[in-house]
Amino acid sequence: MFIAEPPFGMGVSVFFAIKNALDEARKEHGVEDELILMHPATSERIRMAVGDIISVEGGGGQNFQAKGSY
Repeated sequence: MFIAEPPFGMGVSVFFAIKNALDEARKEHGVEDELILMHPATSERIRMAVGDIISVEGGGGQNFQAKGSY
């Protein structure tokens, strides 16, 4: 049973859906580190968390925090 305001519950489900998708993408790219995705899940943070060649060369890591992204 889910007791909360619907917009809050739906927002949380979207965040965890993004995190699960990123976990799967990281597995495909051979990244075994645990993903720590910070709120808010901006497009910069999502892109750099994938773990492919672009995000690794761009300085992405398991605790990526984009500068100036809030």
